Amino acid sequence: MDKMIKLIACVMFFTAITSHTVIAVEPIEIATGAHYKTNAYPSVGLLEDGRLLCVYSIRTTDKPRKFCVAGSFSSDHGLSWSAPHILINTPDGNDYDPGLMIIGSRVIVTSTTTPTDTGSQITTSRTIAVSSSDGAASWSRPYEINLGRRYTSGKVNNGIVLDNGTALFGYTWEDNLESLDSLPAEGDMEEVSAVMISFDRGRTWASGEGVGLEQRKPDDRPHAINGLCEPALAVCSDGSIYMLCRTGLEKLYELRSQDGGLTWSEPKASPLTGHNAPAALCGFRSSQGSGMLVVWNNSPEHRWPLCVSASYDDGATWSRPITIANIPGQQSSYPGCIQAADGTIVVVYQQQLAEGGRNILAARIRPDDLSQNQ
Repeated sequence: MDKMIKLIACVMFFTAITSHTVIAVEPIEIATGAHYKTNAYPSVGLLEDGRLLCVYSIRTTDKPRKFCVAGSFSSDHGLSWSAPHILINTPDGNDYDPGLMIIGSRVIVTSTTTPTDTGSQITTSRTIAVSSSDGAASWSRPYEINLGRRYTSGKVNNGIVLDNGTALFGYTWEDNLESLDSLPAEGDMEEVSAVMISFDRGRTWASGEGVGLEQRKPDDRPHAINGLCEPALAVCSDGSIYMLCRTGLEKLYELRSQDGGLTWSEPKASPLTGHNAPAALCGFRSSQGSGMLVVWNNSPEHRWPLCVSASYDDGATWSRPITIANIPGQQSSYPGCIQAADGTIVVVYQQQLAEGGRNILAARIRPDDLSQNQ
């Protein structure tokens, strides 16, 4: 373990903000500088056979350097992981922000793929995907899922499957680029979020309504987005859907759908402090009953610390935050989460390194430790 990982192990711990409860946890390496210098934007899911699949973007060492989507597997509930295996490598594009949709034995991995020849300008994107019908044993050729917009993005959040078999994955489109050719930077974006909906196990998709945000970001946050982006989804106990979105404000914003993602409630500020960084959601089971986990950057301005909280009332209230990574000045961000087959909750995230580059790390959480921090 290199010096940086040792440092993370020293400072990474679960500690309640308003108590002295401490549960020491050593981070688990998924992808590091030994594989690729930049490993970013992870998402993690539970396969039908009990294995975990973590997908993330890597920057290749080949020239010209570009981003691809890779995957690693765990057969022991997140304790160890296979070496990266490239899943999406678009010849004329950079493959970012992988998403993961698991529908029984059918597995779909998506990428937000942007042109390689536009410099720093934001112009267009495509959603490129590969799919497996045998639980990730073999993969299709890459294909495009047409989202009907000029520039869209997905991010780390998993798709969800409702009790009736309907599959949904969240995405965002950039409203200004519907009429402009390009934008100079992310801070110029006006983001609208929605879900893609499939009734045939992910073979065809259609979009629900898009939702934006009228409130503007503060003038002193020029690099933040306006609107709602990178939506995280979770199914509530009554079958409704809870959505949690990144904003350029100082709160994550929440919405709810009673009709399977076709329409959404008016967005409102959630109780969770967070600025210009995405959250992840997943359901879990514990001795206290069923709950919902959120992983997010609990800060009004930074992408640290990375925290978790639990809700046992479908997101109406949350337990006290527990910090799982906190290195001031080095972001621990873009999380994903899932409950493994052994009941442990596995959180994955990207860790910025002092010497440059990023690693993908994992932490394992016992569900009952969350209920003790209410």
